[in-house]
Amino acid sequence: AGATLDYEPVGAPLEAITGRLQFTGNSLAFNGVRARLVNAPMILAGGTREGGRMQLTAEGRMTAESLRLLSGEPLSRHLSGSTAYKADIDLGPGGAKVSVTSDLVGLGSALPAPVGKAPDARMPLALTISPIEPRGGNGATAVAAERIEASVGDEVQLLAERERSDARRPMQLARAALAVNRQPTLPDAGVALQFTGQRIDLDAWTDAVAQPDASGAGSAGDSAGGPTVRDAPPTMPITVSLLADEVRVAGRNLSKVVLGASRHENQWLANLSAQQINGFLTWNSRFAGRLTARLGRLEIPRSEQQEIAATLSTGPTTLPAMDIEAKQFVLGGLDLGALKLVARNSLVRAPGEAQPAPRGRRQRVWRLETLRLTNPAAELDATGVWDRATDLRYTLRIHDAGAFLDRLQLEGAVRGGSGELAGELRWNGTPFSMDLPTLAGHLDIKVRSGQFLKVEPGAAKLIGVLNLQALPRILSLDFRDIFARGFAFDELGGIVDIDQGVARTDSLAMRGLQAVVRIKGEADLRASTQDLRVLVIPELSGGLATLAYAAIVNPAVGLGAFLAQSIFSQPLSKAFAHEFEITGSWANPTVIQRRREPLATPMGE
Repeated sequence: AGATLDYEPVGAPLEAITGRLQFTGNSLAFNGVRARLVNAPMILAGGTREGGRMQLTAEGRMTAESLRLLSGEPLSRHLSGSTAYKADIDLGPGGAKVSVTSDLVGLGSALPAPVGKAPDARMPLALTISPIEPRGGNGATAVAAERIEASVGDEVQLLAERERSDARRPMQLARAALAVNRQPTLPDAGVALQFTGQRIDLDAWTDAVAQPDASGAGSAGDSAGGPTVRDAPPTMPITVSLLADEVRVAGRNLSKVVLGASRHENQWLANLSAQQINGFLTWNSRFAGRLTARLGRLEIPRSEQQEIAATLSTGPTTLPAMDIEAKQFVLGGLDLGALKLVARNSLVRAPGEAQPAPRGRRQRVWRLETLRLTNPAAELDATGVWDRATDLRYTLRIHDAGAFLDRLQLEGAVRGGSGELAGELRWNGTPFSMDLPTLAGHLDIKVRSGQFLKVEPGAAKLIGVLNLQALPRILSLDFRDIFARGFAFDELGGIVDIDQGVARTDSLAMRGLQAVVRIKGEADLRASTQDLRVLVIPELSGGLATLAYAAIVNPAVGLGAFLAQSIFSQPLSKAFAHEFEITGSWANPTVIQRRREPLATPMGE
C-alpha cells in the first residue's frame, strides 16, 4: 500500500498505489488498483500478455493543474476545470506505446481558436506515443527515438519525433509538425507550423505565449508527456506555412494571406502575399529588433491608423529599427506611390554628455533617417526624431500640383502647378498620427504655373482657403470672372507659420495674368475655420501688380512700402484694388469687402 512507481512513458511517478496483484505462474493480473498521478486520482487494470508484453489500462480525471504539472507546457496555464480520460499502455521488448483519449468535457480553454473551448463543449483528444526504430547503430551507440501523434477536435493535428543518445537523459524534440485543417508533414529538422483556414489571430496567440506563468508550470523538470515550447531551443529552425482568408497580426487585419516563413537562430525570413501587403521580410530579434522589407505593395487602411497609433503610444522604446521599401504605399486609401523608410532606435545623449546615461536613466528615441515618397506628381523627402514628440524636416518637390492633390483625394481642386514646399513640423505623439492641437512649425511655399478650379464648398479642405472662389459673390461683374472661372497663377509663394494647429501668414501671395493677390491672417486646422485679410490688385497699368507681388514675397527694407505707395498712387489701381475679410468655416465662409483707406505701407504693415 502507498507504493510509488516511476516509469518514463507515463510522464510522472505513480504515487499512493494501493490494490491487489494476482500472480499465477508466470503471469500477473490486477484490477481496481488505485493510484495518483500528479495528485489526480486514477484506477489501473491490466496484466501480462504473451511474448513478454504487459498491457495497462488507466482511467481517471485530470485537472488543469495536474495537466500543467504533467506536460510542463507553459500554454497549459490557460486551461481550467477537469476532464475524464482513458489511457492504454502496451509494454513490450521494443518499448512502450501509450494511447490517451478524452472528450475534454469539463475542461475549459482560454487559448485562441482553434483550441479555445467552453468547459461543457466536447473536443475529442487522441494522443499516441510509440517507439520507432533506433538510429545510428545498436546498443550504446543507438539513438533511441519515439513518435508522438495527437489530434484535438476536428482541426488540429500534431506529429513529432523525440530522441536521445544517452539513456540517462530525457527525450529531446528532434522534429515536429503542428497542422490545422491539413495533414502534418514532418520537416527534416526543427518545427513546422502548418495552417489552412478562414481566420487566425496571431496577435492573440502572441499574447497567449508571452503571458507570464504565475503558476510556475514548466519551470523545472522535463516532461515526458509530449513536446513542449521549451523543447524547441532558440537555435532550432522553425518553418511556417499559412493559407488563410484573414489573419490578425501586429494590430492589422490581412486578407487572402499566403505566408511562408522560417526562423534561423535570431532571424525570421518570410515571403508574404496578401491584399494589403506582398513581398519579402526579415526580422532580427537582437537588441531592439530590426525589420527589413522589400515589398511590392503596402497598404494601411484608414480603419487601422488609429489602432496602430494606439499600439505605439507607449513610446519609441517599442519600435524597432526599420528598412522598408515598397513600390506602392497606400495610406488610409491614398496611393502615395513608392516608399523608402530607414529608421533606427537609439539612445539619447544629454547636451555635453560624452556617453549615454546609465542604463536605469537611458532614454530612447526613434531616428527617422530616411522617409521618401515618390510618385509621378511629387517627391517627399523627410528626416526626423520621435521621442515624446515627433520632429520632421521635409521637402516636397511638386511636378504636378493638380495630380498630387488628386492622389490626396482632393480631386479637381487645382490644375497643373509645379514647385517646392519645405519646412519643419513638430507634434506630440507618434510619427504615424499627426496631433493637430500640438502641431507647430513652418512652411515655405514656392509654386508656379497652376490654376485653382471651382470645387464644392469644403470639398477641397484647406485648398479652398486659397482658391478664393467665394469672392465673385461680391465683386463687380467685370472683375468677378478672375475667380469664378478659377484663379490662374504664374507664381504662388510665401511663408506659413504653424502654432498649436493654427497656420498664420503675413506674406502669402499669388501672381496671375490679371491680378496679384496677397493673403494675410490665419487658418485653424483643428476647427477648419479662417480669419483672413485679402488684397486683390488688378493688372491694369504697366505691370504694377507684378511689382506688388515682388514687394510682397521679397519685402526688402523700404521696398514694400515704396512699391505699395507707388501702386496706390496710380489712379486705375487705386480705383480697382479690393480688400476683403474672409472669416467663418472653410465650407461656408463669410466674405466682407473692406473700405480701403489710403496706405503708406502694404496691407497690415
